Amino acid sequence: MRNAYFYKTHLQIFFTLFKKLFSTDHWQVTGRVEAPADDVFKWMLEIHKAEAKALLKLKAGEGALEKNNSHFFEVDTSAKTISVRGGFWYEGIFSVIEKGDHSQIVYRVNNIGPKSKIIPKLSKWLVPIWQYKTPAKMRSEMKDYLISIGAGLGCKTYLE
Repeated sequence: MRNAYFYKTHLQIFFTLFKKLFSTDHWQVTGRVEAPADDVFKWMLEIHKAEAKALLKLKAGEGALEKNNSHFFEVDTSAKTISVRGGFWYEGIFSVIEKGDHSQIVYRVNNIGPKSKIIPKLSKWLVPIWQYKTPAKMRSEMKDYLISIGAGLGCKTYLE
C-alpha cells in the first residue's frame, strides 16, 4: 500500500503542472536587436502607429468603449514601453531594454480578466484554456516584429 508521502508528492506535481498550464505568467517572448534602444523604440512606435490610430478612432466613435475603457493604447517614453489593451482580458506590453551593445525587446501578454467586471473569477482559468495558442502566436508575432525592425533600422535581429 502506498503511503501519504507518495500521494502528497503526486498531488504537488499535479497542482504545479495545473498552475503552469492554466496561468498566463509564462506568456512572454524576447528578441535581440543589434541597435541602440532609442532607435529601436522609435521604430516600434512607427510599427504601432496604425494600431494606435485605429483604437483612438474606435474609442472616439463608440460610446460603450468610452464608458468601460476596454481598449487603450499607452506609450511611456521614459520606460520605452508601449501598452495595448483590448477586450476584457488582453493587455500586451512591448518594451525595449538597453543591453550594452544591443537592445532587447520584451513582449508580454497579461490576462487582465480577473480585474475586469466581466466574469472576473472565471476569466483567470478560462482565458488560458480559451487562448491556449497565444504563446505560439506571440513567438510568430515577435519574429515578424523583429524582421520589420531589422529591415527598418538595417541591423540584425534574433528571436531569443
